[in-house]
Amino acid sequence: MCGPRIGQTDPILVILPEWLHKIYNDGKDWEIRSKPCKKHCGRKAWLAASGSKAVSGHAVVKAWHGPLTEEEWAANRSRHLVEGPRMYGNKTYAWELSSIAREPADIPIVRKVGAIGIQLGPGM
Repeated sequence: MCGPRIGQTDPILVILPEWLHKIYNDGKDWEIRSKPCKKHCGRKAWLAASGSKAVSGHAVVKAWHGPLTEEEWAANRSRHLVEGPRMYGNKTYAWELSSIAREPADIPIVRKVGAIGIQLGPGM
């Protein structure tokens, strides 16, 4: 098999297409979530747009921050690129991404039923 292989336990971070576009193109390196990233921190995570059936890139989940205060939210707007108030109120966390890269071609996956936000493995 040529090209990258997604392992059965590799995390796939499922992200709304407009946020994924900002990660690839606009310098967004904080992905906002309602929970901390304890299990996958320090690991490579594949990136997939919600509604798609493919992985389009990958990043390292370098760290997580939070829960974010209103001051931290405002001070780091250039990193998360979200307008308005904290998305999850007092349960707003930032997953810091590094080594962000697009794949040369999308890698097909099968979305697992019930996998919201993160999926383990390609589902194949």
